Amino acid sequence: MRLRCGILVIGSLFWDSDGGRDRWRRWRLNEADVLRVPVPIRYGRKSASRGNTYTMVFARLSPERSGQGVVLPCRHEIRTIDDLLMEARWLWAAETKVGVPTDPDELAPLDLSSSWGRVAIVPRTGGTLSDEILVQWRDRIAARADDELLVTANGILEIPWPSEADAGRFDVLLATTNRPADIEPSAQAVAAAWNSRPEFRSYFEENQRAQIFTFQDSEIKRHLR
Repeated sequence: MRLRCGILVIGSLFWDSDGGRDRWRRWRLNEADVLRVPVPIRYGRKSASRGNTYTMVFARLSPERSGQGVVLPCRHEIRTIDDLLMEARWLWAAETKVGVPTDPDELAPLDLSSSWGRVAIVPRTGGTLSDEILVQWRDRIAARADDELLVTANGILEIPWPSEADAGRFDVLLATTNRPADIEPSAQAVAAAWNSRPEFRSYFEENQRAQIFTFQDSEIKRHLR
């Protein structure tokens, strides 16, 4: 088995350096080969570390409301379930900002979930990811369904395969999915949170620079002071 794996990134995992995220991107990902893809995302999680302002989550959205995320290729080839789990562990270490080591050989054993989020996979539609790998993934991560996180009982993130990732570039994507605080906050509510805590508005501005956006961004801008 030889699989091409990419990391589907939304928000600060792409540009933040806190907690060693820059080391994770440098060691495990090909940062020079960025693929921008349509993805159903919106602002919806209230982040305690960002003053309870909103951060991005995956959502069930119609195609015309898709935003844009990025896919970064993994540097290491996936030959076994352990290889796939290794990339998932690195991703979760970066997501939680507590587990990225200063030495690439010292990654600590990590769970891949918490009460607020988890790592999930997106298999390529009609791709080569075998049933055996899917079963091993489900069993090794003790997968369970979570409708708020859009995760199935097999540990699969329920979003469409990004069409721009076709043509054999990837066989499977890994992503972190976070639990929303609101079903769908208005653009005005999202902007109001940053207006009251402007020191955290950089999250929105950095996403804009990275060309990571949601269908609400233009309206959010109109309400920002």
